[in-house]
Amino acid sequence: MDTQEKANKSSTVVINGDRCKGCGFCVYLCAKEVLAMSEETNQKGYLLPATVDEAKCSGCRLCEAICPDFALQVVTSGPETTTELDYE
Repeated sequence: MDTQEKANKSSTVVINGDRCKGCGFCVYLCAKEVLAMSEETNQKGYLLPATVDEAKCSGCRLCEAICPDFALQVVTSGPETTTELDYE
């Protein structure tokens, strides 16, 4: 994905509160400060992260990769792009 394609796409962090144990790795490692720990707890009593500024999300997926509980998913949406292959 080139820079222009990325500029036309937006990313959303989806948090599965049932899986989260509130470790805060995602918050600590987010370079864009998209996430912050909230006062909301899940059924197990763990504090949950929350999206504070979704517009800043670059879609790097570091939060998704670092989460030991697989509680985060980054969803990227935007205009559909078509890539044509040139076999000549």
